[in-house]
Amino acid sequence: MARGLRHECPEQQRRLGDGLGSAAEAGTQAALPGSGPSQRPFFFFHIPKVGGTSLRKQLVSDAKRLRREVFSPCFGGLPCSWWSEPRQPDCSFGEASNAMACAHSQNASRAAIFAGHFGTKLVASLRDGWRASRGVAEGSPTSWQDSCTASSALSCANCLVMLRDPIDRLIDAYTFFDERSATLPFEELSRGELVDVVGSYGANVTLAYLGDGEYDPQDVATHTKLPPSGGDLSVALSTVSRCSIGIFERWADSQALWRAELPWSSVGVTEVRSQKGPPHITGAQLPAETRDLLRQMMAADVALYEYALQTFEERLSVVATFARSSRLE
Repeated sequence: MARGLRHECPEQQRRLGDGLGSAAEAGTQAALPGSGPSQRPFFFFHIPKVGGTSLRKQLVSDAKRLRREVFSPCFGGLPCSWWSEPRQPDCSFGEASNAMACAHSQNASRAAIFAGHFGTKLVASLRDGWRASRGVAEGSPTSWQDSCTASSALSCANCLVMLRDPIDRLIDAYTFFDERSATLPFEELSRGELVDVVGSYGANVTLAYLGDGEYDPQDVATHTKLPPSGGDLSVALSTVSRCSIGIFERWADSQALWRAELPWSSVGVTEVRSQKGPPHITGAQLPAETRDLLRQMMAADVALYEYALQTFEERLSVVATFARSSRLE
């Protein structure tokens, strides 16, 4: 996956709309986060263990270059976890599922770019919390929260999601986070231990993040992360259809799609190099019986990944067709 530095600014890269003249340029400017009458924000819904940290770094760099406010834990002065500072989260504003947004509600209210372990539920919470806690004084400038009147708050934003095979994502999460993995590799887990691992890290994490579920629940009293849960499959499928998407296993192709769909961002022009981390088995190497068990327990995430792959291929085909026609002109 990509971890490298940007090449030149994306404005210097060839874009899908380069042959369209000023209309394409105007469209690109209108698509910038926080631009236009609606001031649409941009959300990167970073599902854990899908290679999203490098994308967050690029989006933070984009925000600086474009002079946009960014809300991304671990960057721009924000701590990586809310409990690393004395401030306590106040969830009268923001999303109770993510204490970081609650602890830094004013930062979140001003941001045009959001990049972190956030789920779709945060978008509506930010909008509705803004209205409930602030309101708009007569003559004051409006924000995207003010102008967004749609029933689905996500329709007032642009977004990016990265998906990964659910079994491989689970294996990576266990290897990275679980102390047992040092002496007990994933492939040696018993059936009961597999069930426990799925319960500990969330059976359908993608569903929770993209389907308005509890994407990052935390026990505020004990400073403990809880497994993601809940979510509506129809909402999650709609999110995949609405957002720009990437596939972890198809990083170079994902970049080609991002260069077309997100020409203002540098996410499509990063260098690609292998992921670092402890070696571990892949889902394809597991016994068929184990894979079947995991697919059953993570059925919603499997369905979302398969739908994302189909959507991804369709969009890539459109980009390739347009590129070919542009070369012939």
